[in-house]
Amino acid sequence: MARLVPAGLLLALAALFTIPASPAQAAPAITVSPTSGAVGTHLTIKGAVFESFAGDILTITFNGVPLPQYSPFQIPDSGTFEIPFTVPASTAPGSYLIHVETAVGASQFTAEAVFRVEAPTLSLNVTEGPVGTSILATGSGFYVGSTV
Repeated sequence: MARLVPAGLLLALAALFTIPASPAQAAPAITVSPTSGAVGTHLTIKGAVFESFAGDILTITFNGVPLPQYSPFQIPDSGTFEIPFTVPASTAPGSYLIHVETAVGASQFTAEAVFRVEAPTLSLNVTEGPVGTSILATGSGFYVGSTV
């Protein structure tokens, strides 16, 4: 036999079993600036929204190789950080993954960004001419700060 339960009693019971929840935070993320350049380019790896990982240790890699001065790296209480990095001279043209990872107990988080190394290019405004012809050479993608 079914019994009717007063609505007020149901609301009172529901209030007893309500579990307060805090709002969800945005996921931690990294950005790279600039996102492309030649070997020797100085870039900045920025991390944001890492507050819930404050004090944890990060490993930061470029193309799978840990950054020597910043792996391991402890996340500050602010949850934000900026890491300077110079693209190594031995890096071939192409896209490279910048990977940030934290692992504490059963908790693990990763964030990634891509940096593109540009291939050197060189063009001449004149392709032939007599001795003494002036030419204009235009290029990009060469090692930053080096003589070409």
